[in-house]
Amino acid sequence: MKDQNDKRTRELIDPPKRGPGRPKTGEAMTPAERQRAYRERNAGHQAWVRPTRQLERAKQLIEAELAEMTSGRSDFGRPYHRNRASGMADMALVLGVLTQDEYAALNDKIRDA
Repeated sequence: MKDQNDKRTRELIDPPKRGPGRPKTGEAMTPAERQRAYRERNAGHQAWVRPTRQLERAKQLIEAELAEMTSGRSDFGRPYHRNRASGMADMALVLGVLTQDEYAALNDKIRDA
């Protein structure tokens, strides 16, 4: 042991250094607790969707395309037209332009052509 008043002599064993990183507090949350807290914070929040002019324009274009397809003037016999019509019907269903029944009827018409 070293004398308390001795300032020149070094310690034989250096005191242990603290490891890298932030010290542990012992109050860490488990992943399940963090997820529960996140869900509680966001419980009343609904997904926010901003209506845009592009969405409205897309709906108008799809409605026009559907009107042309259902009028009988459209040529579903060619694969390109059939694929395009099917894709338009899918988008119309997603955007709420078509109901599920209208979508099924239109798909039957496209497939039978």
